[in-house]
Amino acid sequence: MVAHLEEKSPENLETEPVLKYKYWSAISAMNKFYEYAQKQQIKVFFVYPCYSETAFEQSKTVISLLEKDLKNNLKIPVLSTHTQFVYPNTYFFDTHYHLTKQGRTKRTEDISKIMKERILGRDTNVKF
Repeated sequence: MVAHLEEKSPENLETEPVLKYKYWSAISAMNKFYEYAQKQQIKVFFVYPCYSETAFEQSKTVISLLEKDLKNNLKIPVLSTHTQFVYPNTYFFDTHYHLTKQGRTKRTEDISKIMKERILGRDTNVKF
């Protein structure tokens, strides 16, 4: 779906409830996938999702607890921090996870930079 990419973001993002902490049971499934991928000689990395500033502020305590769980239990190499993809609300279209064109571009650039630095060990000015 790309029809919204040329539209302006609404003034206010859809309100979402504050996250409640619960150990993320998907960590064990992700570890199993990682082990399978390693046997297939496939590289797997984890990067945190993007958050609007508002969503992050509303749930930062829970996000920090989830980050601790991932740090202690996830076997997949983590390439970002839990705060690295906190973007201005204007980078989101109608919800706290639906990026605008500008937001998509920014996230792509940020992930590309991380990959160049952490995976390839290259200068971030190098183009793929």
